[in-house]
Amino acid sequence: MTDLTKLLSFTDKQITSGGCVNIDLIDKGLSRVYFLLKNNVVVYVGQTINLSSRENSHKSNKDFDAVSFLCVDPSIANDIEANYIVRFKPIGNISLPGNSFFIRKSMAKKKLANKIKDLFLNYNETLFDNIDVVYTDKCGCGYNQIKSNYIPIKDYDFLMKEIIKNIQLNINLNFLSENS
Repeated sequence: MTDLTKLLSFTDKQITSGGCVNIDLIDKGLSRVYFLLKNNVVVYVGQTINLSSRENSHKSNKDFDAVSFLCVDPSIANDIEANYIVRFKPIGNISLPGNSFFIRKSMAKKKLANKIKDLFLNYNETLFDNIDVVYTDKCGCGYNQIKSNYIPIKDYDFLMKEIIKNIQLNINLNFLSENS
């Protein structure tokens, strides 16, 4: 069991009992992911290096009657804090720290839109060049000008469907490769 897995596997009862949950790991160099409790309910999750100072600063603006904490390696403190915020949904937390498990919906939408934009812009633009538009110059308006600047709607519709399929395929492949 990795440190991260172990640190995320504590029961609600262990967390809400107060004090240090993993007392064997107390060390000056470790961060503390702490839980402010009110009547054995987690009302806030945070992290600090100096727990007593942080606890004192919360006394002026948070309502709690006990503190519980985990000693964690600073490199995984954000992940631990974010997971416990999602797990307990404390009323005092309004956002998550930067972490490797969760992303804000608005950021996910932006990233996805940018990825689609990149895929679209990098899509093989020569597809448009390979469409042979046949016009007859019955009106004398110069079909060469028309041929170089326009494509038939049916070809456009076909190309858009192909581009969308390609973007969806790339998104699925990228998602699978990033999550495997």
